[in-house]
Amino acid sequence: MPGNFWTPWTKRLPNSDPQFGDVYYFPYIRKRQHDGEESEEDRPCCVDVRLSKPLKNGTDVTLLALSTTGNPKDGHGVHVPKEELDRLSGLDPNEETWITTSKVNQTDHEHPYFDPSEYRGSFSKEGLKKEVYPLIRDIVLMIAERAKHGG
Repeated sequence: MPGNFWTPWTKRLPNSDPQFGDVYYFPYIRKRQHDGEESEEDRPCCVDVRLSKPLKNGTDVTLLALSTTGNPKDGHGVHVPKEELDRLSGLDPNEETWITTSKVNQTDHEHPYFDPSEYRGSFSKEGLKKEVYPLIRDIVLMIAERAKHGG
């Protein structure tokens, strides 16, 4: 299936206004580390949701981790075709990569941890909408509901 569900993409310059499909290196916080706000590792992450109005806690960007250690143990991941990886700087297109769809990180795009200079490129929007979004739809709906109620 690689190459079938992703569509053409256009290159953008890095900026501080992340968009759906953008890939950045980000200090991904795992749930067990949340209290200490310490990252296990800087890892490439894909912007999946960008809210037009931040939640009360200031978050407006939802990120999905990219993994090169195999499909996540829980099986919630989407394989990224080599053609998509070829477009990203700093990632090895010959390394099998998955977008994790079972967990998300939320941040404020103006937070010091979110560094626009860590922009690596962008995935095609159609591939994400078709292959990734359906798997995280419930998470996205929960985020949208919170935003609607100002939470």
